[in-house]
Amino acid sequence: MSTSAGRKKSIISTSGGPVIDIPVANNTLLNKAASQSTSLYQQCSALRARLMRVEGFPPYFALSASSDAPSARRSTDPVTQLWDCFALGVPLCFLLNLLPPPIQNVAVQTTDFDPTNEKTRKRAIAQFAMGVRQIDGCPSFTVTDLWDRSSTDGFVKVVNIVSLVVDNIPDDFFIESPPSSPPTEFSAKDSSDSLPTEISEGPSDKYPGSNVTKELLYTERKYVQDLETMQSYSNTLAQSNTIDLDTIHLLFPNLNKLLNFQRRFLIKLESINELPWQERRWGSAFTEFEEEFAVYESYCANYTNASDILMHEEHHLMALDGMLNVKSELPAFLIKPVQRDAEP
Repeated sequence: MSTSAGRKKSIISTSGGPVIDIPVANNTLLNKAASQSTSLYQQCSALRARLMRVEGFPPYFALSASSDAPSARRSTDPVTQLWDCFALGVPLCFLLNLLPPPIQNVAVQTTDFDPTNEKTRKRAIAQFAMGVRQIDGCPSFTVTDLWDRSSTDGFVKVVNIVSLVVDNIPDDFFIESPPSSPPTEFSAKDSSDSLPTEISEGPSDKYPGSNVTKELLYTERKYVQDLETMQSYSNTLAQSNTIDLDTIHLLFPNLNKLLNFQRRFLIKLESINELPWQERRWGSAFTEFEEEFAVYESYCANYTNASDILMHEEHHLMALDGMLNVKSELPAFLIKPVQRDAEP
């Protein structure tokens, strides 16, 4: 990566406040295009389509969406659908038990279980978490990662792990064509043969404003991707013991909450995008999350302090230049949330 310092531009405060110099990095990570595979919504949509082809698995979607299930949301959002399904625990064990030797099966009753029994569900999740340790290169996770709905971080790990498990299931367990729709109360438009694997966009001249909404989705996806890069850097920094944890928290104030909010906001936008054009109410995403935008206050208020810490710890942070260059890249990432908050 380049070690040259990035250019700077300035934001002039409309409230008469100080001018903020903004680093503009000539790097590859910050300018990298948003990949279709990085959106949690799209990952879940693609994984759901694959699970619909696993013989014997679709009924678990019906079970998790039933009115008797305590977390049922009757949602067509693939993130919520998979989260509800995986939180039953037993469907995860069902998938693990399809893997060939030397992977050992977990002793879980995969039929005739009570989906409302919290202990049964947590026990099954724990057994799956222990069972996947048999898979080479599989990351670990805890019951809390899946059970805690207040953060998407744990669920992101679970989605990646389940995707790895499905990758290792023998072809014999996949049916040629999935059912026309999940055996649930999902609407007809949620047919598995129409599950999106990428952002679906109509021709630019087909719907009024389609270019604007396409740009909105792209921008939000890229922004979440940048925040995930920052989080990965922060986590690596913590594991390396390069600087202490308190300093890391001051360098990236409120980052995890900010990323969690932006993931959920993007999920809402992508859900709207899947609706028929006449039913797309883009403003509803902003009104629904209006109060939660306050998560930016802490980050923006502490940005100047974070910049000072960056300069003070620069010689230590150079140890991670292979991930983000401390001179040309890290400053440009740190300013991202401030730039977003300053946009009209």
